[in-house]
Amino acid sequence: MMICEAFPNLRSIGGIRAPDGRVVREGLVYRSEALPAPRGEDAAILAALGIGALFDLRGPGERDAAPNDWWRAQGASIEAIDLVADVRHAGDHWRALVEDPDEGGRAMMLATYAALPLAVLPHLDRLFTTVAAGRGATLVHCSAGKDRTGVVIALLLAAIGIEHGEIVADYLESGRRRNPRVVGFTRDLLAARLGAPPSDRAVEALTGVDAQYLDASFAVIRDRYGAIDSYLAAAGWDCGRRETLRAVLLA
Repeated sequence: MMICEAFPNLRSIGGIRAPDGRVVREGLVYRSEALPAPRGEDAAILAALGIGALFDLRGPGERDAAPNDWWRAQGASIEAIDLVADVRHAGDHWRALVEDPDEGGRAMMLATYAALPLAVLPHLDRLFTTVAAGRGATLVHCSAGKDRTGVVIALLLAAIGIEHGEIVADYLESGRRRNPRVVGFTRDLLAARLGAPPSDRAVEALTGVDAQYLDASFAVIRDRYGAIDSYLAAAGWDCGRRETLRAVLLA
């Protein structure tokens, strides 16, 4: 169900079923593409969601181009987490695309997803603490709402015990909610980087979702930590502490 036509990838994670039969409560955690300067009916729809905290996973350039001033005016707290910089420290992911403009997009995305779990790790405590406090709704967003946001939401769902198949299904939902503005921006970005119009295959690789992308993130977690529980414990959230999250999010 689409909340707002202007921002098709905005959605609650509510309704996802846990193995014990409980479901994620509606209206507590939202995920989305960037939502700058909503107007008219869109603004009224967003204001009614009761979002009190935003986790903005974009880099400074992205934030400057589409600032969250409207949300700040609504009184929401905004946590700016630059995952772009953190991922770049792990390597030059653009190289694969530059070397092979037609096929390199997929390799670039797999490398990005492999870098995201370690980039996200230092920031999970702030997000989990905010959600566990249960003081209103939380929004997690980046520019498209599918890569950085997709991994962070996947880790939140894993933390409350949601099975991997359900996590992947929620992630893949973004493929049915592409924002034409995001696709156009990506095409322009690729053209600037490559010095020529990008291939449709490259645009598809960067604007789409693929279960193998998300698998690359979880593979790194298994390789580095052995299991998701150990990874989350490294973020400060062992199994006992995660009971707080489960109590808040599951009904």
